[in-house]
Amino acid sequence: MKQRHLTLLFAIVAGAIFLILFYFLANRPSAKLVKSEDEKLVQANLALATSASIASPSPPPPNPNLLPPEDPVRRWDRLFSNRVNFYGKVVDENNDSVTGASIRYSVPSNLAQIGKGTVQGPITDANGLFSITGKTGAGITVFATHPNYYNTDRSYGQFSYTENTERNPTRDKPAVFVLQKKGVSEPMLRIKQVKSVPKDGRQLQIGLSKKGAAEINLSVWTSSPLEPSKLNAPFAWKMRLAVPGGGLMANNDPYLFQAPEGEYAPEIEFEMPVVGINGKWGSDFKQTYFVKLSNGHFARMRFKMIAGGGHFAVVESYYNPQPGSRNLEYDPTNSVQTP
Repeated sequence: MKQRHLTLLFAIVAGAIFLILFYFLANRPSAKLVKSEDEKLVQANLALATSASIASPSPPPPNPNLLPPEDPVRRWDRLFSNRVNFYGKVVDENNDSVTGASIRYSVPSNLAQIGKGTVQGPITDANGLFSITGKTGAGITVFATHPNYYNTDRSYGQFSYTENTERNPTRDKPAVFVLQKKGVSEPMLRIKQVKSVPKDGRQLQIGLSKKGAAEINLSVWTSSPLEPSKLNAPFAWKMRLAVPGGGLMANNDPYLFQAPEGEYAPEIEFEMPVVGINGKWGSDFKQTYFVKLSNGHFARMRFKMIAGGGHFAVVESYYNPQPGSRNLEYDPTNSVQTP
């Protein structure tokens, strides 16, 4: 009886062990599934490494064609070692060739020669042409003059030969320099005066035919600055120029010397508000005028008013003593002595 019980218990334990083994064998992951997960992990790591290499690229390999920085001394030597072959032409205000114009030039071959003056160059030929060749430097500065012509802002030029040399003048396309032909002058009285001007509107008399003559009246009114403690504080001021029995006409052409016959204004005014004109304030006023005086004579005048500080007027005038002559071209060699 007792043995039957032992046999039954052994059978039950054996059955339980079998069921447990069967369960684990049935639910064990396959080798193929484990391998697939490993592959996914490897692929994920590869993707991460690839994205990191894209986000932080390695530096490019050195460029064998990239030259090292140029030594500053060698660079200056190179800039001043360019070949300079220059071609020019001189004409007048009507584009007519100027024969016999004198050319001065400068070709600095090092830094120390810059601004050291010019040397005499060639004389223009019958077609106004000239050339300066066989020089070495960074560039060239050229001036054209002629005793029978006035210089203009196009009578000189500076040309660089360090870069864009294809734009420099050539024999077929020379640089053009312009002079203004002088006219026939008449004896002229030149007077330059510096006058202290009252600030309260009292008249200052200016003479053009002689110093001390009462031919032009100047009046200036000046107010106190809004901020007197501020350096160069703006203030309101105005001025009036008047020619009793005559008048003034503005002239902005530096080479116009023939005074007009009529349409002169008996007086002109200029006013500078404390806020300035178009947002710009100034204490100076300057203008060139033709002047018709009450005695029938004509003059031209460079006038400058300095309203800052002590208040001064600078007047440079050219007066023709010939009654009715409107020719105001001045020749220093044909000047009338100041009376």
